[in-house]
Amino acid sequence: MSATAVGVAHRLDARGQVCPYNLVLTKKDLDRLPSGERLEVWLDHPAALETIPRWARLQGHRVISTAKLSDSDWAIVLEKGGS
Repeated sequence: MSATAVGVAHRLDARGQVCPYNLVLTKKDLDRLPSGERLEVWLDHPAALETIPRWARLQGHRVISTAKLSDSDWAIVLEKGGS
């Protein structure tokens, strides 16, 4: 998945990180973005496929997509909510 293909200007490579560190890194990167901007997060920790989207929705962000990049890697595209 290419960031430019889905209108994403920001990418976080959190591969090699386990929960909660991949969530902490995602939060820090989203905090730096203005509302409406998208962040693509690359992950290789399966639990993060549940925790990051759940956290994002609870915080008012949108989960745009989740895609499998390889046997062990995924990408989640998040859009920062307003506030």
